[in-house]
Amino acid sequence: MEALALTATLIQNTYNNLAALYAASTEEVPVTLPHCVLSTLNIKHITPEVIEPDSSINLDELDTQNSAQQLAIMIVLETTESRFQAIISSNSILNLDALNGLSQQQPRAIKADSKAQLLSSKALETLPAIPDVTGYDTFVDVELLKAETVFMASGKLGTMIALTQKDFATLVEGSQAIELGISIFDLSSPSNCRKQDSDDIYDAIRNYTSLQIKKRLHDTLEIPPLSATAQKILTLSADSNADIEDLVAIIELDPSLAAQVVGWAASPYYSAPGKVKSIHDAIVRVLGYELVLNLALGLAMGQSLKVPSNGACAISLFWRQSIYCALTMEKLNHITPTSKRGQPGFAYLAGLMNNFGYLIFNHVFPSHFSTLCLYMNANPHINPMYIERHLLGITSEQMCGQLAEIWNLPSPINNALRFQQDPRYDGTEANYAHLCFLSTRMLAQIGIGNLPPETIPESLYQALDLDPNDVDEVMQGLLASHEEIEIMLSNLAA
Repeated sequence: MEALALTATLIQNTYNNLAALYAASTEEVPVTLPHCVLSTLNIKHITPEVIEPDSSINLDELDTQNSAQQLAIMIVLETTESRFQAIISSNSILNLDALNGLSQQQPRAIKADSKAQLLSSKALETLPAIPDVTGYDTFVDVELLKAETVFMASGKLGTMIALTQKDFATLVEGSQAIELGISIFDLSSPSNCRKQDSDDIYDAIRNYTSLQIKKRLHDTLEIPPLSATAQKILTLSADSNADIEDLVAIIELDPSLAAQVVGWAASPYYSAPGKVKSIHDAIVRVLGYELVLNLALGLAMGQSLKVPSNGACAISLFWRQSIYCALTMEKLNHITPTSKRGQPGFAYLAGLMNNFGYLIFNHVFPSHFSTLCLYMNANPHINPMYIERHLLGITSEQMCGQLAEIWNLPSPINNALRFQQDPRYDGTEANYAHLCFLSTRMLAQIGIGNLPPETIPESLYQALDLDPNDVDEVMQGLLASHEEIEIMLSNLAA
């Protein structure tokens, strides 16, 4: 099943759960709403239905394809001169192009720290889609005004409110109603056919760049070749007779890579006794041959492509997602039953490269990459693959798959990168793709990476033969090591 169809199913199931809860809620719920929310509602003579979903329903995940019931979200934007806000359905992409003509400057979503300050100043835990709470000029998507019931965050974490169509219209009275949202259900999903990937990427390059189209897609992409170091490491990984000294000899020829590996081994995360003095010491006493092999390979490949310096994929954010995903995949692979367990090195490398598609986007579509970042920043509630399909017609996973193919990476890595968004993928060595899907979703639940929180299908746990409680324990262990991992990341980014 395509990723979009699965997403729609999860969304519909979540909505059904909420609808049942909403229908059964016949008594007034004794919940105290934040003062600024309650005050606004009272002034407008609106009495909402207050709903406290059970812990299995996350307000940030709630979505529905049923246009009669919608979850409204508020997105605060700014220019150098002012702030304003937009209210859209949570299953829509905020169309920044629709706002460009209304402002003299390109609007951007406010930064995370600015949003935190805004919430704190209003004594709010979440931002409700209520214009008067902030007082900024407001634009509301016309489609929301058609919904019979509009749900929204209440300002209190874990609680939401539901309004009738009439009450919602009253609430946003004075706002400018325009077409703001692009429904994710109107966007196609990429097929699972590699030939179709090539066609999609070829079309995107033709449409969005001035490159002269060549006969071979590999030439058209103009992907830089692997560095000499990466090529040597990749060759070494296929040599069953290779040993530690062979790996040490390669890494020592690249001073930057050597410093990163030694720094990795010396980090508090690994708690190595004594000082790590050399690459050999890092391998034998701390990290092990396979981990160093794949860490060095991933870092060397990263050097072949430029990491963006700003935006949603800035260097610190890029490597944070890469490293956390690598560590998570490595640990989840370790607790996976032997029959489903992959090679630790492949799991680590697939995690390290999970977001390399953005490096290709930045390389192939430099003039459009900044727009992609703007949209990702303004739409944190939407899986970026929908934004990528809307703006470019292809996804970063398709680009990742092509990159792995051009660089002749092992097929488990290739498939993991290409199908990491599809929990129903059942092709060759699907366990790596499943581990990548699970890792990125678990990280999203603790605010790491660029994915919004979403429900993890039970079928995925079953495919990997993993107990959700065991997965939670792994994540708790990572959280406990957060400070040590951040030290590693700061060294890497530097």
